[in-house]
Amino acid sequence: MSSVRIMAKDLIRTRNAVTKFHEMKAQLQSVSTHMQLMTSSASMADAMKGATRAMYRMNRQINLPQMQRIMMQFEKESGMMDMKQEEMDDAINGTMKQDGDDEAEEELINQVLDEIGINVASMLDSVPIPVSAPVQPQPQEELPVDDEIMARLNNLRM
Repeated sequence: MSSVRIMAKDLIRTRNAVTKFHEMKAQLQSVSTHMQLMTSSASMADAMKGATRAMYRMNRQINLPQMQRIMMQFEKESGMMDMKQEEMDDAINGTMKQDGDDEAEEELINQVLDEIGINVASMLDSVPIPVSAPVQPQPQEELPVDDEIMARLNNLRM
């Protein structure tokens, strides 16, 4: 019986040792993770330090008035290029255009609108035409309109 007790005590000690080893392993992994985090933080700090130095050097080398002049010249040249592109497009359209294209376009547009059921003439009657002289309003069908929208419209007319 004494040897059984000794073996039981030995088994309990072994189990306790295994538990302690598992705890130590978890603690060592935690320490390892913290060390990796600190290493990456230190690397990030070094990288930020280098980036700050580079930005400082670039800031000292940049001539802001000269950069503004370059940007203004770029904007001017870009505008000129856009105008030339429009002229080229107009010239190409003018040379490629044939007699009767306008009528064919109108026929195609009317055909498509008729297919989807839109009557352009009735819609154009309801569109107000902006002119400098006051125009007499034509009687038309009353539509439910929000008071706020009407107030805005009246403000625009004044």
